Amino acid sequence: MKVCNSIAPLRYMAGHMGYRVASMREISPDKCSFHEELLDTYQALVEYHRSMMEDRSPEVVAEYREVLIRQLKEDFVAYMERRKGL
Repeated sequence: MKVCNSIAPLRYMAGHMGYRVASMREISPDKCSFHEELLDTYQALVEYHRSMMEDRSPEVVAEYREVLIRQLKEDFVAYMERRKGL
């Protein structure tokens, strides 16, 4: 993984065993506003769907899936932070 600077091989192996790799990095919104965070996720969803429509390799689609999942988690954290401020 260090040589190719990617966890794609790990995701590939996990996927073939019926698992998926989950990041242990702390989740925090990476945009300035809740609205921008939601738009970021919309773009990730578009890219994920586009990769499937273009019949990209399962490994590439899995990468887009993981980006989308992370974006969804960021949305939830942003949502919870927003609720605390209301």
